[in-house]
Amino acid sequence: MLEIPTSGALHPDDVASLTEKWIAAFESDEAMVLTYRMRRKDGSYVWVESISRARCRSPGAGSPERILVVRDIDRRVAAEQKIEGQRSALSPAGGICDRHGVSTRLRSCSLLCLAGLP
Repeated sequence: MLEIPTSGALHPDDVASLTEKWIAAFESDEAMVLTYRMRRKDGSYVWVESISRARCRSPGAGSPERILVVRDIDRRVAAEQKIEGQRSALSPAGGICDRHGVSTRLRSCSLLCLAGLP
């Protein structure tokens, strides 16, 4: 384990949103699943998913506690990003399918046909 504060182990872009979510988690007894990036020993970042749940507390036991399990999901996130990139490349909003305005022309023809125009 790295001997650094938790905030130093998180990707800077994830700190603010995670802080809000963690505060909300400690105020409730609900289980919570979060996805974020953590820093490795070599300084690179890895995507992780954490699942936390409130620990049973006895009355007057002091600060609330949560059990947290963290797992590496770096390959899953990379695959999801690759799929999203492929979808973007194929989308009618400027990808391969609409390179020559084909989808725009098809929509125009469909509208004309619906309106009864040749």
